[in-house]
Amino acid sequence: MPPPNTGSSVSSRPPQLRLGPYRVRVNSVHPWGVDTPMGHDSFVGPLLAAHPSYAASFVQILTDPLSSQPEDIARAVLWLASD
Repeated sequence: MPPPNTGSSVSSRPPQLRLGPYRVRVNSVHPWGVDTPMGHDSFVGPLLAAHPSYAASFVQILTDPLSSQPEDIARAVLWLASD
């Protein structure tokens, strides 16, 4: 039974388990280090200075230079969505 805060159509089973019997593939894309304006945000430096404990989370996603372009992610998603 879904938690009371969620809609009635939400199932507690992961999508791949719900959709697998119908031969629907479920993919998930989690890019990091993408060269977008957010990656160059001047807010990140002061945020990490004010909260040094956050740095461990950011080290994994912030590379210098940022390693991929938005087009790289778009191509990967298009490939996953194709037959």
